[in-house]
Amino acid sequence: MFALINRLRFREINERTSGQAKDTDRAFLVVGLMLIAALWLATRQYFGIIADSRFYTVQALSALLPSRFANDLYFQYGSQDQFTIFTKIYTPFISVFGLAYGNLIPTLLAEFLWLCGAAFLFHSLTWNLRTSFSAFASLIILPGSFVFLSYGEPFLTPRLVTEALIFGALGCMLRGWVLNACAIFLVSVFVHPLMTLPGLSVFFLYETLKRPWLLSVALIGICLGIGLAILNIQPFSRLLVSFDPIWLHITEVRDGFAFVLKWTFISKIQALNIFSLAGLTLLFLKGQERLFLALAMIVAFLGILVTFIGGDLLHNILIVNIQACRALILLAAVTNLFLGKILISPDEDTPRGQSRFVLLLSIAALALSRFFVDYILFVLPLCSLGFVLLAIERTACKPASKIGYLLIIVYLSVILALTPIALRASFANTLAISSGIWPWLASLFVSASALAALYILGRYPTRTVPRFLVYGSTLLLIISITNWDQRSPWIKFVDNASPPADLVAALPANAPIYWEGDVTVPWFLLKRTSQLSCGQGTGVMFFRNTAIAYQARYQIFARLGALDFGRDQFCPAPKLSSPPAVDLKNLAYVCRNQTGLGALVLTTLAPDAPHHVWTAPVPFQYTRQVDGKPVQVKTNKFYIYRCNELLHLPAS
Repeated sequence: MFALINRLRFREINERTSGQAKDTDRAFLVVGLMLIAALWLATRQYFGIIADSRFYTVQALSALLPSRFANDLYFQYGSQDQFTIFTKIYTPFISVFGLAYGNLIPTLLAEFLWLCGAAFLFHSLTWNLRTSFSAFASLIILPGSFVFLSYGEPFLTPRLVTEALIFGALGCMLRGWVLNACAIFLVSVFVHPLMTLPGLSVFFLYETLKRPWLLSVALIGICLGIGLAILNIQPFSRLLVSFDPIWLHITEVRDGFAFVLKWTFISKIQALNIFSLAGLTLLFLKGQERLFLALAMIVAFLGILVTFIGGDLLHNILIVNIQACRALILLAAVTNLFLGKILISPDEDTPRGQSRFVLLLSIAALALSRFFVDYILFVLPLCSLGFVLLAIERTACKPASKIGYLLIIVYLSVILALTPIALRASFANTLAISSGIWPWLASLFVSASALAALYILGRYPTRTVPRFLVYGSTLLLIISITNWDQRSPWIKFVDNASPPADLVAALPANAPIYWEGDVTVPWFLLKRTSQLSCGQGTGVMFFRNTAIAYQARYQIFARLGALDFGRDQFCPAPKLSSPPAVDLKNLAYVCRNQTGLGALVLTTLAPDAPHHVWTAPVPFQYTRQVDGKPVQVKTNKFYIYRCNELLHLPAS
């Protein structure tokens, strides 16, 4: 690789003249792409089939083995599969390559598509290569998180593909290719309709400013939707129905992110950070760029407003299902890419002086929050300071002078005073949920080094690309590639192994089981129905029967105090009349109240109950919240309690 790179001619790229690009220097392009690839791989490490990727994977398995999962709670009353064609695209990969590689290969393809979509959007904004690299870097390194969502996720879901399509459609919009944009949005709707709506809304507003008659199209669409609702055609019929009190309570607990008043403190901070950075960025843009970001801000604000009125106040089912607040994710992406552009652009309207310095601090705090979570609390105060300094500078037509320096010193003093506390808490949390200290440090090192190298590359004054950047970028790419696959031994075992004979022998044939803390074992390793997991409640806001069944099982299993309960904000530990415990009484109670349940597989021994012990070939690791702090559970021993033995029934 080094020999190949050394043969390249290291000439500085010619900047764009009159909006048109001249010949691009190959060395500059190669080095920049290697740094972008290293940065992406360092910040999007692969942890396997996790989070929402589990649901789309089990949907693919269900398409291949329909009889195995028909009675699973996730499918019993309806699933997300009916809202997307993604399963039909994903299933052939599972069928041909198996579970592990069937997920890995489309993940890489989806990530590549995402990067191509982002690059096309940059190019549509007529930026030069240097500015595009800077924007690419800020888009990748700055988190665009809101609740549990973030753009450019490191696992496979339709969201990743939809974001790529939205980038492409918005790029077509900026180029004036209206029909192309419409065609891409049409495909995107069938992949993930909820994620498509914010981008489609920005597109509609953008075109309406040029073609006011489109408002009549919107009016016709609204009337058509109401007509379909009256005719009881799904999902439009949900527009005329509200949650009943029982269903509403279950949804607010399990999916509180769909209600503005139920957002957690951190979620509110994330939303405020996105809007404050977007507002500050907007002041340094002009023309088409300012309009683009302004429309994204309007759509995000309207999304929150619609969520509040339709969800929190009216409890309307369709509006809650739409989750219009997802528009914040698109706003975060658009803001972050513009931040990289304005910080390197030579334009006179870009921030200078003290406001520029504070904006850099805001971006640095946001970037550090990817590695030290508590730094997210510093972004909003810094943005507020940036607004004040910018107002002073533009009013006086000069830097803010002594007032600005005083404000900066005060803010920095507070941040420095709080930094040790933030670092200690964030470091403990990061180590608890990561795969180890060295992969985490490698990710931090590659990210910081790649950002520094990209800055040097964009600012280097001579007409050659320095060789140390060539060798350095190659080294960073190698480190990020070797550090990318962070699947734990347990995940590799579940995704790759055949069902262990001793485990299968200890479990009742074909009956649903409950596996404590990991629904992927019954789903992916054993290919059978799971009785309950926190993840299986993901559909409670869409299907009332799912909500009722999920809540009933949740209350019953809570008596065991299993790892699933109190794991995160989606699965809080319910209040019980007596402390939870794993003993014969509670085990028998669960089996007695769960018709058809074959066995419970727990990490805790109940000495007074008949049981079987299965020793896993690799350790199982699980992180849960205890008194607000992450605690890691690690074991390779599992205790199997068969319901027929607990209830003294004949073996099935």
